[in-house]
Amino acid sequence: MVAAPAGNPAQIVDAPGALLQISTLLAECPANVVDVSHHHSFNGVPAKCAKPDFTIEMRNPSESDSILAGPRTAAFEAILLTGVLANG
Repeated sequence: MVAAPAGNPAQIVDAPGALLQISTLLAECPANVVDVSHHHSFNGVPAKCAKPDFTIEMRNPSESDSILAGPRTAAFEAILLTGVLANG
């Protein structure tokens, strides 16, 4: 298991399988990953660590709490930055 570095749950250890672990947690939820950004060259991100950002879509905004719970239970930071409803 690849966990967040101690004291900074917004980061992951930049190692094989780290993104897979978070993707697997999201795949178990009613969410569809549409974009992943993997940052490891920004200020405040230590060497051999990365800060991943996942953009997901869901069927119903009321599902956001249950979707965010998956990564949180594995000690990852998961926050809802923006809620956008699609028409149709």
